[in-house]
Amino acid sequence: MTVAEAVITAFAGAVLGLALYAVAIPPLTQVEITGGTWFTSDMWPGVLPVAAVLLAVPLLVGLSAVVGLRRVVVSPLGVARRETPPGMRFIRVVVLLAILAVVPAMGMGVSVGVVAVVLGSAFLALNLVGPWVVGVIGRVTARTARGPARLLAGRRLVDDPRSAWRTVSGVALTGFVAGFIGLLTPPTDLDVGSDRATALLVQDIRTGTVVVLAVSFLVAIVSSGITAASSVLDRRQTYALLRLAGTDLEVLDKARRLETLIPLIVMGGGSIATGMFCAAPFARLGVSAAGALTLLICVAAGFAGVIAAGALSRPLLRSVTTDPAPRPD
Repeated sequence: MTVAEAVITAFAGAVLGLALYAVAIPPLTQVEITGGTWFTSDMWPGVLPVAAVLLAVPLLVGLSAVVGLRRVVVSPLGVARRETPPGMRFIRVVVLLAILAVVPAMGMGVSVGVVAVVLGSAFLALNLVGPWVVGVIGRVTARTARGPARLLAGRRLVDDPRSAWRTVSGVALTGFVAGFIGLLTPPTDLDVGSDRATALLVQDIRTGTVVVLAVSFLVAIVSSGITAASSVLDRRQTYALLRLAGTDLEVLDKARRLETLIPLIVMGGGSIATGMFCAAPFARLGVSAAGALTLLICVAAGFAGVIAAGALSRPLLRSVTTDPAPRPD
């Protein structure tokens, strides 16, 4: 039943996403690449790719649901008792550091394929180390807390760092992309002489940077909002019991905001710095003021969007705590 619910929801989401993409095609055709705009037929992938997406998305979500339910099948007692999962190991950080140690050598004539593999590995390693860092942030937050909201936020981060990471991972990982391509955006005063495929190429890189960052941060913000709302629903019984114990709604809401804001600042900033570090060996044309400004605007908008998306779940928090009496389950 749980898998069926996940598959049906995923299919509905895929259909809605396809409809939104169809609506977005007209403005997307106005994006200039290589000196011209696009035809609508260029933007539509075709019947077979669309059908493949509509089939693959529910299938992958259903598979993910089955994998997640294995914990219940293997150890129902552990799930019922809500045992704390085993802590994550420092080896996650070692993997990231090992990959970053290779980055300086990439600017010395290494092949494009090797560069792509190393950068992709750095991206995946950030996602791997994210929950571990969130757990450390939670412990520091809890130990330095001077109020109930910060203490609740810290304890929640320690208890389930993976869930907290999912809320901010979209913007944090997009920050890596922003830091990388933002530093590599060619300067606006780059001298291309009379070569017009070069002038167009430089302009296309700038256009592509803006489009990729805008879409990536938009998707990350939407994902963060959905995750924040689902987190409130997953913990509705905990919130209700805290309200029953006399915890003020403002304290719960502040704790929920801190639970997102603190990891977002630390991991977002760290991901951007990592992306810029990975781009440094290739930044031979100089740092672009336009690229830096684009990076700053996108990052500021992304952070503000995540905070705003989280604020939208406040009415949901109020609704789940309206009747704090515990239910029979």
